[in-house]
Amino acid sequence: MANKPILTDKFGNDGFALLFEAYSLPIDQFKLRAIEIIESRSVSSKEKKDVMIRQINKMNNKNVLLKDLTNFFLAGEGHKVVKVQ
Repeated sequence: MANKPILTDKFGNDGFALLFEAYSLPIDQFKLRAIEIIESRSVSSKEKKDVMIRQINKMNNKNVLLKDLTNFFLAGEGHKVVKVQ
């Protein structure tokens, strides 16, 4: 049985810099840039990427969007994301 390689996102500090830089854009442009970042830097399955992209397209609050994107990429880096209620 072959071992599956452990995949981690290619996000890192550079990805967060891109994401937080894009935050200054208007919401529609921020969404487009976020989708580009997901498609170019995430090693998540196509299904997970598609789910996140659908969520992005429904959102109208940049703060919530930034939080969700941060959680998406932290989880992809292997960091546990805790939902605070």
